[in-house]
Amino acid sequence: MSLDSQQVPPQAAVPVIHVKYKGRRYRAPQCENSSSVQRWVCEKFKLATAELEYEDDGAWVVFDSDVDKDGGLQARTSWLLQVLEKEPAEKKMRVEGGCEAPSSVQIPELKICSIYRVKAFVDRKTMLDKVQEYLQQIPSKYKEDGKLPMLGCSGMKGIGKTAMLVQIAEKVAPQMGKKGLYMTFNGGPGLTNIFHRALKHKSASKALADAFAAALLVRCGYKKDDAYDAELKPTILWLQQKLCCTNEDTLVICVDEIGDLQCQVQEPTFNMPSATMSSVMNIANEFEGQVVFIFSHIKDSVLLTGASGSGRQVLSLQLPALLPGVWKELSPLHIWQNAASHHPGIHQLLLACCGHPRCLVDGLPAALHERPCLLTNPNEAALIEARNAIMRTCKFNDVTNDYMRGMVYRWFNHYEQDKMDLGEMDAKGLLLLLPDGTKLLNPLMLQFWAKNIKFQVPNAMQFHLSQIYDADAVLGPNTEKRMEALMFHYEAVLRVALAGEPFSLTDFYRGGYVDSTLSTKVTAILPSVGNIVMNVDNFQGKEQVLGLLRQGWIVVSTDTSEPGVEFLSPYKEHGSDKLLVAAVQCKFVKSKVTWKDVSQKLQVVKDSLESKNVQVLSVVYATPDQSTIQPKTYQDSVYFTERGLFDFTKRLGILRLHVMKLGTALKSQHEWLEGSQVEEMQVQQM
Repeated sequence: MSLDSQQVPPQAAVPVIHVKYKGRRYRAPQCENSSSVQRWVCEKFKLATAELEYEDDGAWVVFDSDVDKDGGLQARTSWLLQVLEKEPAEKKMRVEGGCEAPSSVQIPELKICSIYRVKAFVDRKTMLDKVQEYLQQIPSKYKEDGKLPMLGCSGMKGIGKTAMLVQIAEKVAPQMGKKGLYMTFNGGPGLTNIFHRALKHKSASKALADAFAAALLVRCGYKKDDAYDAELKPTILWLQQKLCCTNEDTLVICVDEIGDLQCQVQEPTFNMPSATMSSVMNIANEFEGQVVFIFSHIKDSVLLTGASGSGRQVLSLQLPALLPGVWKELSPLHIWQNAASHHPGIHQLLLACCGHPRCLVDGLPAALHERPCLLTNPNEAALIEARNAIMRTCKFNDVTNDYMRGMVYRWFNHYEQDKMDLGEMDAKGLLLLLPDGTKLLNPLMLQFWAKNIKFQVPNAMQFHLSQIYDADAVLGPNTEKRMEALMFHYEAVLRVALAGEPFSLTDFYRGGYVDSTLSTKVTAILPSVGNIVMNVDNFQGKEQVLGLLRQGWIVVSTDTSEPGVEFLSPYKEHGSDKLLVAAVQCKFVKSKVTWKDVSQKLQVVKDSLESKNVQVLSVVYATPDQSTIQPKTYQDSVYFTERGLFDFTKRLGILRLHVMKLGTALKSQHEWLEGSQVEEMQVQQM
């Protein structure tokens, strides 16, 4: 079938269409273009498919599809170029870089420059360097095995895939003397629908590649009805001719959101995006490096499958989040930097964006538009509205509550987290890749779910998560008690997630220095009500405290002068009723912590509980700038340094706890955290 289904030039007021078939000439009534001619031919001559060519005498010639395939391809290509040169055009082709094509090259309605305009492209030098290296090595890479490597760009929603591909097509490629073209299957002229409509009329051998060609033509300005009969190889030849590509030139076609092709597939087990990439790359192979395709998809695994399906190498660019403190560098967000210095809630909101480009560039302005007083009066209601606005803008709010609930419980259960399908979470835009390679549950979605005002009575998980973020939002000088609240509510979250499942304390306190003798299996007892934290005036009432511990409560002393212990966490030895209690002390200071002082303060409570035949272990959450701890320090106990505390709590996202107490040891391990903090003395409680 001809690549270009242009309308047949009318010879009179009512065009008369003729068809030549097996030496005879027929009149085709009520036909206006090649598509309608093809349908008429198939019905008239009882053919399953038909290949047509338009001759100079004004007749369509029907070819047998089994005869002279290569000759037919050459004829189709030649015909296409001749017809296009004869067509009128109001505009000359605009080539990337602002140059115009020679005046002799006339292009009908051809749209080469991207219809997308990226609001901000924050430098991703490392990624762009890899792209440039890839493009430079195309000729040599092709000669190695006769197959082009495939370049793929992956990452969650809004992480910058579109910005990256537009940058490659409109800046990187032209700067390297190459031609660039950007297309997307998400939005725009509806290329996904065009692909699937074209697919219905294709033969199986090249169906996916040719359906892709139809979408590519529409991207370049063709009318939809005139593109459905396209074939990919002639389409590429046409683009090369119109872009004045020589044998030394490379055409770089950036294909965004290839995953959207899966939406209309009836067979869920068939991976349409991977199969399409494989089919397209097989055609691209015939151009021996003169045409390069770069694809984007949320899931890196789909890109890998598409490459392996065509037996080629793949260079995968997994886009991480930007630095969490990048909001200080983006000029439109300077007003937020000032507000963060005065309002901890704003600082927490910026950290929850976690360097996600769309959250920062689109989400924050949307939040401010809905709540103009947000930066001056960021109360709880205003912050909830701000998170909701960012979620809607970034399209993070399409996950059902039931799915989110099940996923959150598994996320905070360390046994379940190790078995979670991260690919599925990636596809739903739930996982955020940090600069060091760590994957986090999207912090904004986590806070949104925890504080969703639709829930009249929040469950235990929501309640304690909400309390964690409330405590973190007011963290500042002289607020150590609020930091303690963050820790006992976090322990409550972990206990709720385990739901009575046996575990070892070495697994529970991941990230800390844990004495190996604490590897015995225990269970976390849970009281029958939702909230599992109970406040008491002090720990002096031994019988009352012990009774609460046996019921599964985390017991917190409200006495600020209580020596040594901030809260008590109960466990039962698995398979018996023997009670084990963690006596927890929090030392959120930057000065050195002396273990002797800690142990002496802990001893008062330990003696009291041990007199009741209760085993007691010490747990110390500390933030002094320490890199290592001697084993004797944590004998029969658990000890957290600043680095360990970050590893233990990072499932919550990047907290103010992490950046406000940032020391040399943590910075050396996670350099990307630096720059996220604000001046402590400027932070005011809300």
